[in-house]
Amino acid sequence: MSSPPAERPPVDPPPPRARRPFEAWRKLALAGALILLVGSVLKAALDDFPNALNVLSLGLGWGFLAAAFGRAMVDRKARERAEAAEGKPKELS
Repeated sequence: MSSPPAERPPVDPPPPRARRPFEAWRKLALAGALILLVGSVLKAALDDFPNALNVLSLGLGWGFLAAAFGRAMVDRKARERAEAAEGKPKELS
């Protein structure tokens, strides 16, 4: 004979995360990736695609991606400083 199943206390659902606006660094990264994609597709599709435009699209695409990385690091440091000022413990992720 088995014992009756134990009753479990109800589990509260996790609180909904506050949706942050689309950060600037994500917009920069998306723009850089799209520029690289369009430049690569045009270079592959057109035999007479000007080399100057290819170099320009590569420079702009990688420039936007580098700017996005820099912006993400600045945002992260600002968020860490704000959390330290509030006295929140640092989370490991």
